[in-house]
Amino acid sequence: MSADSSPLVGNPPTGYGTLTIETSIDPLSSSVSSVRLSGYCGSPWRVIGYHIVVWMMAGIPLLLFRWKPVWGVRLRLQPCNLARAETLVIEIRDKEDSSWQLYTVQVQTEAISEGSLELPPQAQVEDGRSQVAVGAVPERAWKDTAQLRRTEEAQRTLRYYLFQGRRYIWIETQQAFCQVSLLDHGRTCDDIHRSCTGLSLQDQTVRKTIYGPNMISVPVKSYFQLLVDEALNPYYGFQAFSIALWLADHYYWYALCIFLISAVSICLSIYKTRKQSQTLRDMVKLSVRVCVCRPGGEEEWVDSSELVPGDCLVLPQEGGPMPCDAALVAGECVVNESSLTGESVPVLKTALPEGPVPYFPETHRRHTLFCGTLILQARAFVGPHVLAVVTQTGFCTAKGGLVSSILHPRPINFKFYKHSMKFVAALSVLGEWPLHPFRWSPEAPPKSR
Repeated sequence: MSADSSPLVGNPPTGYGTLTIETSIDPLSSSVSSVRLSGYCGSPWRVIGYHIVVWMMAGIPLLLFRWKPVWGVRLRLQPCNLARAETLVIEIRDKEDSSWQLYTVQVQTEAISEGSLELPPQAQVEDGRSQVAVGAVPERAWKDTAQLRRTEEAQRTLRYYLFQGRRYIWIETQQAFCQVSLLDHGRTCDDIHRSCTGLSLQDQTVRKTIYGPNMISVPVKSYFQLLVDEALNPYYGFQAFSIALWLADHYYWYALCIFLISAVSICLSIYKTRKQSQTLRDMVKLSVRVCVCRPGGEEEWVDSSELVPGDCLVLPQEGGPMPCDAALVAGECVVNESSLTGESVPVLKTALPEGPVPYFPETHRRHTLFCGTLILQARAFVGPHVLAVVTQTGFCTAKGGLVSSILHPRPINFKFYKHSMKFVAALSVLGEWPLHPFRWSPEAPPKSR
């Protein structure tokens, strides 16, 4: 999947909380036809019924719900509006084969204290988008981002969910979720140049709560988690049933062969999966110290994970790795983009020209420094420093989109796999059916002589 710059928003329907997004504002990739969100919240009676069903069926539904999490959500929770949803069911329709992929995510909340929103007047004039992002200032519709809820403790609560590494936050006024990469959507080149003075500490704190840390995290599961995930695969469930069947017929050697083959297959799969996860994590891991500008001409050294969109970076003249996507506003750089494009020839990046033209990374590639690239040399022309304004962080960057496509590839619809599962299920029914007359019929009375 490629990183996309379209919002996960739309006109809220009149239903119970289902939101359908058409292809024109596809938030995930060009292969997706539409996305549908459905909200669910807790229901005491449904939870009681859920536990009764699990208990009466000896825990078998838990295994089914592990394979099909959506079934468990729809049985345990009740449909509700997206504004009250605690769990979301995301339905993604593939454009090519018209198949639907279902995912479940949890809606998370994070409180922002009132004191952290008290920005100095200078920051309010220079960059009002962070204030709009947390609902501090009512602005025009194109600046409407994340209106936060007030609670009784004089705090504001941010509602969001994470899907494939990207964060989507709740927009109160539109009653929908929006990808955080679009909070500064529509910024012009003049807006970016005005941000070269940097963010205040208060504004940076608020933005970090909204955007999250500037990290591309690759999860590496433990061997035990991988063992559980692999052993509970439907295929190995069928193998376990086969072993039990052969043992019941006293075919011990045949059952032992099936067990050994399955065990070797599980061990090899676990080893390869963990090794690939560790290799990918080591490749994308990046943590460097960077210098950022603060209002008043001050400079501060911070870790790259603390960066947020709107920060102004002071690029070293000797170069170094780029930890985020940024627009070059002063000076020029020679960049090696082979890690992203495969092109070995260094590329010259020049300062972004001023003007009312909206800024787009693809349109202004010659003035954009992408995450994961290597700055070979930086030269300043006006002023003592080479400056760049952060535009995207984390999985919203070019490197993050590439890693996300590796971690969450497009599902391949194998008809052979589906047909084989149906075939096994049909054979199970046919094999079980002849046993019922002998198992349940009463014994025939002895004949009288």
